[in-house]
Amino acid sequence: SPMFGYLIVSGKNEVLLASGDDPFQEYVHRRLEKEVYFHHWTSVESASFSSSSGVYTDSEPSSSSSPLSPRAKLKTIGKQKSIVEELPAIGHLFMPLISTYRASEQQKDAFERISIGESHVRFHALESGSVLISMASEESPDQLAFIDYLKVQLRIRFGPLQELMNSGLSSVEDGYRAIERLTESFHDGAKYHVNGTIDCRTTASSLPHLNRMNDVLKSICDQLQIFIGSNRCFLMHGRDVVFTVNSSSSKRPVSKQLCVEDLNAVLDSLAPLAPGAPAEISQFWIRSSQSGLPFFVDVIRCKLTPTLDLLCLSESKSNALIRTIMLFIDALDKICDPDADVVAIMKKLDENVDIVSRLLVEMVFDRPHPSTVTSSYLRNPVKTANYFRSLWQRLYQDLSHDFEQPIGNERKPFLYNIKSTFSMLSLSTFGSTFTMNSVRRTAVPTSTNALTTYMHKQIINLLQEIVTDVKRNASKYKLSLFLTSMEKIYRQRQEAQLRKKSETDIFNEDVIKFSPSELRLDMEAYSIATEEHRLDFSYMPGEFSSIIRSSSLPANHNFACTDVEGPEGKQYRVIQWRPPAKTPSKMSSLFRAPTTKPSSTVITAVFSPYVHRQLSMLQVQKLATTLEPIVSNCASFYN
Repeated sequence: SPMFGYLIVSGKNEVLLASGDDPFQEYVHRRLEKEVYFHHWTSVESASFSSSSGVYTDSEPSSSSSPLSPRAKLKTIGKQKSIVEELPAIGHLFMPLISTYRASEQQKDAFERISIGESHVRFHALESGSVLISMASEESPDQLAFIDYLKVQLRIRFGPLQELMNSGLSSVEDGYRAIERLTESFHDGAKYHVNGTIDCRTTASSLPHLNRMNDVLKSICDQLQIFIGSNRCFLMHGRDVVFTVNSSSSKRPVSKQLCVEDLNAVLDSLAPLAPGAPAEISQFWIRSSQSGLPFFVDVIRCKLTPTLDLLCLSESKSNALIRTIMLFIDALDKICDPDADVVAIMKKLDENVDIVSRLLVEMVFDRPHPSTVTSSYLRNPVKTANYFRSLWQRLYQDLSHDFEQPIGNERKPFLYNIKSTFSMLSLSTFGSTFTMNSVRRTAVPTSTNALTTYMHKQIINLLQEIVTDVKRNASKYKLSLFLTSMEKIYRQRQEAQLRKKSETDIFNEDVIKFSPSELRLDMEAYSIATEEHRLDFSYMPGEFSSIIRSSSLPANHNFACTDVEGPEGKQYRVIQWRPPAKTPSKMSSLFRAPTTKPSSTVITAVFSPYVHRQLSMLQVQKLATTLEPIVSNCASFYN
């Protein structure tokens, strides 16, 4: 039977998670019994331990908690119980595959796929050198879509802490359990895909009522800014976004602020609030549309009416410190690359160390009594700042030896004379005096690699402590502040307005009103997507969703017609069309006729092959004429 599974491997080649369907679990169990357990217990009985594999020692295996105990089960998700101790054995089992990938990575030509017959192994690079390895005996589109979706979920759940995902720490524990549930549901038959557009059908069905509702939400959003800072609020009806407003005066659409793929993954992760449910707060790592590094944000939800929810995104406390540490980690991970511009990286690291040090010291004046802080680094932020400065000093000196000419200036120790009283602390001592000429780099010594690895580990530990502290304080203080603020902001008159609008069943209108038959069209399914606002208005019965999602119109094409095979082997014709813009892109002149450029809207429609091609194209144009103005009106509610 078909087999599918995956491993998540850290930059140190440790297996962080292994999962698969029943055939994959049986396959791994057979190999463990044959290649790991059998050799292990044979060597125990003969009192001669193997040294060829590199995973055994001459210590006596005693308890059943041993990583190689045959009573321990595979670390998989599903009906079998998950046991973390099994992961080292799985890592040993797949080490040849992992080593092959790492070797290709070092050659700057990392493998993306290995195929043997109908079996496929795919490699997906993750954060901090981690890699996701998927294995399938018969690859399917659903498996590929799930792996892409899993990568997004890993990013929003763990951010830069991915290498700690199975550590059991409170900063990652909730995310780890969520990934387990996600994988289990996929093995049970659920389907997942990355969604890069926002479904605006709920917005379209309620357009006549939205102006008054938008005023209410905008008032709430603006006043919340006074209490919890900049935010973006969404009016939600179940999982569906009705519209969104921004506390900023900027009119930038949500797609120009947030990564829509990450936003949809967050919305997928949140179960709708039940009527009367209390407000709740959670945290996610969400990228902006301009930056690859995610922001650590608080997601607060509460009921506004029995059918409408408020979802508020706001930057978490210590966000500036978290972002600076992430920039430091990003630069640090590149410092040992022989082809990297080490001078530019060292300058960036130097600047980030200064900023991290300042922000850590500022925490001293914004923290409870030290006795209430149990974490090691945050117990004394000033000492921690000094510690990381000293680590950077050592790494700086080590890197300086990689060059064939001496560095220009000597750096002074950081906070070297700090006293026990904060009144004597002067932030002017944090100033950087970094200067270095552009020089040729020689081979990176082992000591530099070791020190870089050590500093990476320490800075990750600091980051996870900060994240834990932020999550704890958000649950204790920010949620309470939000609720207190809402009591003052959300008045009975506003609630009555929203309740009146939401009780008219405008959000429960059946999508059948937008079906092709109601629009008097012969198509089976359609999708209208705007590239500028990343909105999607579609009618896609389940069997056609995969056809439309797998269809893409190249940027330099305005039209495409393709014959595809759908469910149960049926044939369909897919037409994609990019309508011309409403206004000319250039003014006409005496010697030049006005020209038009394609719009940012792409229309995809699925037809039976028996519908004439020219008739199909005419119906696509009719669909655009009918629905494109509606989608355009929806866009104004996503600024």
